[in-house]
Amino acid sequence: KESDFYDKVKSAIVFKTTKGEYLTLQEYKDRNGEKTKDSVVYVTNEKQQAQYLMLTDEQNVDAVLMGARIDNPFMSYLESNEQENLIRFIRIDSDLSSILKEDAPDEWAFDAGILTGMFKTALHKDKLEVKAEPLKNSDVPAIVTLPEESRRMQEMSKMFGSMNASIFDAFESKEQLVLNSRNSLIRALYAAREDEAKKADIDIVCNQLYDLAVMSHRQLSAEDINRFVARSAEILTRLL
Repeated sequence: KESDFYDKVKSAIVFKTTKGEYLTLQEYKDRNGEKTKDSVVYVTNEKQQAQYLMLTDEQNVDAVLMGARIDNPFMSYLESNEQENLIRFIRIDSDLSSILKEDAPDEWAFDAGILTGMFKTALHKDKLEVKAEPLKNSDVPAIVTLPEESRRMQEMSKMFGSMNASIFDAFESKEQLVLNSRNSLIRALYAAREDEAKKADIDIVCNQLYDLAVMSHRQLSAEDINRFVARSAEILTRLL
């Protein structure tokens, strides 16, 4: 809160990266600014957000550790005091399409509306935003993103004990399921869309993919975990 003190030390503030390095904001921008558009990518839980870390590591983008309770208001403080430098912090599971999205046009012929509609129908989540994008890593079938502003408000609500079910539902409704149109499983689902014999399989796979994507983004509820475990057992039984 002491602006004079901040002015004296701001150039010396360092941030630890997931690779164990320590960088000032300027050093971070010099190294990553072109790819992140001068935003600072951060993680709050390295293990839970490991899949996103893998994707950014492949693009040689550094992520800083911001897992302490003070980090959320501290980021906002830095952003408000460094407006001239356009400093903005975005968590690794925010909308990182500029980093993760393939630049080349998608050569796979598909109807995005049909593909996203398949998941909305299977998941019974009318409010969930679903889109198909070609990610640079074709091995990842789907990821979940949440706008940075919504996530921060969610964290602040939790911190001050004001989070209730209705507020959580409002934040959850802003989550976005991104389907990787370069992934072989997503393409197989789309190819099987008109096969009546595979409708039950399609429903199971869509729900399993969604839960797997969510698990890399946030914790599942107890009810969702129970369904995930039961569904996993069913998938294994079908395989045999």
